[in-house]
Amino acid sequence: MSVSLVKRSRAKTPHARGGCPTCKKRHVKCDQTKPDCNQCTKVGWKCDYPRPTNPNEQIRPLFEKKQEYQGFSLFRTRVAAQLSSMSPFELSLWNHIVLQACEPRSPVTHAVIAYALSSNNFPVREVLLTVLLCTNFEALIGSGKSAAQLTLLGVSIIEQHLFSSKNDLNRGKRGYLSSSPYQVEDELVQAFGVLEMFAMEDHDNRLKITHEHYWLRGENDIEALPDEFATLSEGELAFNIVGLTSMHWIASVSRTPHPSVEEQAEHFGLNM
Repeated sequence: MSVSLVKRSRAKTPHARGGCPTCKKRHVKCDQTKPDCNQCTKVGWKCDYPRPTNPNEQIRPLFEKKQEYQGFSLFRTRVAAQLSSMSPFELSLWNHIVLQACEPRSPVTHAVIAYALSSNNFPVREVLLTVLLCTNFEALIGSGKSAAQLTLLGVSIIEQHLFSSKNDLNRGKRGYLSSSPYQVEDELVQAFGVLEMFAMEDHDNRLKITHEHYWLRGENDIEALPDEFATLSEGELAFNIVGLTSMHWIASVSRTPHPSVEEQAEHFGLNM
């Protein structure tokens, strides 16, 4: 007599599509309670539901203005190559590492954009503001020499702007008034005037003739100052211009003249 065995099929139940990953991994039926299902809560498992996606959430753009995009593109296509040309070992630094560190609202991104725009004949006001921020950053971290060099760079930019076209030479005064306040505010010129006095204490390597020129100009500015001042701030600005002019006078009488080309050649034993 033959006996046939009938294989009993297991009743199929619908799979829970929205169960938590922990229950699915352990092959346990999940009741889909949120934020923690009852099965995980009862046993003490960690219930990790996937984070729901927000359809309204957008990826934050790297640039908020067209000007920022232009600065970044300029750095990537031109400035990075110029910086890399100084040393072949820095090619990866400027072309890859620095650019990869640029994220939305990152200080590196702002520095890259500011550097690129400053090196591309950008408006003098924004160049001076960039130099001023970098100067204060160097002073903040204790790098006095770098801060002084940046200060003197800003001063030279102001001087070049003073003698450019469409500026009022009669209004412009060193460390006091801007020759074109519609482009560069007086406050910006005054900030570099104060910083210049600090830079002249230890890290000023400008020539004697430069200090003589600034001293003579400062004397004319001092003669034009009023005898009385309406506000304390006006008196403070006058004090700064007197102090700056005095420091240029001291530098002009204490420094030896810069040797001529012939004198330098004779010193090094060269025939000119």
